[in-house]
Amino acid sequence: MKLKNGEEVWIREAEVSDTQALLDYMRALTYETEFLSFVPGEFNYTMASEEQWIKDHQNKAGNLILNAWVKEQLVANLSMGTPGRQKLDHWATLGISVRKAYWGLGLGNILMQKAVDFAKQSGLYSLRLEVFSPNLRAIHLYEKFGFKQVGRFQNAGRLPDGRLMDDLFMELIVNPDAI
Repeated sequence: MKLKNGEEVWIREAEVSDTQALLDYMRALTYETEFLSFVPGEFNYTMASEEQWIKDHQNKAGNLILNAWVKEQLVANLSMGTPGRQKLDHWATLGISVRKAYWGLGLGNILMQKAVDFAKQSGLYSLRLEVFSPNLRAIHLYEKFGFKQVGRFQNAGRLPDGRLMDDLFMELIVNPDAI
């Protein structure tokens, strides 16, 4: 499929062979955005832990990791995971990240649509996520897909310059009759 800039993007489920690319991607993201829950130097996952994370998501109901590639470069990632407990497995948490050079090109929309479609097909009741309050671009995307704010932790994140950010909790009901 094509992005708004005309580049071809290839989206597929994560494979164990993507481990090093995912580690490099996440480390690079720490320098591109202040909206992650960690700063440069704090992302300390290892090859083994990242491989296990991928394996844990593979073939598990309601779980999905998608990687978006442009010219063999990992440029975006989506992860969805259920809590892994019978009482809680009717919903999944969702995370989407995009390299800064690809912001505004439609990747967030493409990945979000894939997440919603997957959640519906999986029979999940809802998708849940957290987002820092100044991340207006992401909040707009989530609201566009119907997510509603259901909670807030005030002053949950502190930026290196001392500014505080609220942590917003959002949810989208995808299958109202699933519970």
